[in-house]
Amino acid sequence: MKKLFIFAVILFSVSLRTDAQKPVYILAEPAGWNKEIMTFPIDFAPEVNYQGLEDIRFAPGWGNDKNDQFWCYTFVWWLDNSPVFDENKLATDMEEYFTGLANSVLKSKNKTVENLPKTLATFKKDKSDNKNVKVYKGKINMYDAFVTFKPITLNIKTYILVCKDKNKTAVFFEMSPQNFKHEIWKELDKIYRDFNCK
Repeated sequence: MKKLFIFAVILFSVSLRTDAQKPVYILAEPAGWNKEIMTFPIDFAPEVNYQGLEDIRFAPGWGNDKNDQFWCYTFVWWLDNSPVFDENKLATDMEEYFTGLANSVLKSKNKTVENLPKTLATFKKDKSDNKNVKVYKGKINMYDAFVTFKPITLNIKTYILVCKDKNKTAVFFEMSPQNFKHEIWKELDKIYRDFNCK
C-alpha cells in the first residue's frame, strides 16, 4: 500500500483532476482496486503529447512483489480528437512514458541508478483486431523504480476505440508481468469489457 501511495503522490504532483475534466465514460471500479486520474500533458513524459485524461485502476496487490497481482493494472487514455496509433507509435509512447516515470520516481526518492536499463516496448496487432476496435499485444522491458529496483517485463494488451459521437479516442491498456494465461487477465479483461464511452 505504501508503494501505491508513492505512485499516487507522483501522479498527482504532476497533474491534478478538476471538475471540468470529469470523465464522461464508464470505467469500472472493482472492489479493492485503487484508482487515480491525471491529465495530459504529463510532466514526467511530455513527449507523450496528447490532450485528455489517463484513468487508472490498480489491482490490490500492485505494490507487493510477493503477490500474483504485482504490477497488474489497467488504464485508459481518453484523448481528444483522433490520434493515429500503430505498433511503432504505441511502442514509442510506452518507452517515453515508462522511462519518464522511472526517472521521476527515482528523483523523488533521491536515488541514482547507474546504467539505468533502457525501456523497450514491442507491439503486434492481435488476431481479434476488427474494424471497430484495434487490438495489440506486446511487451515492455522496463525498470521497476517503485518496489524491486530491478528490471521487469510487463505483458500488455491494448485496445483502441474511436468514440465518434464525443470526438474522443479511448486507448485501453492492460498490464501484468504474468503470462496471458494467468487468472489476472480475466479481471483485467472484465474492466475492459465493462468500459463504455457512451
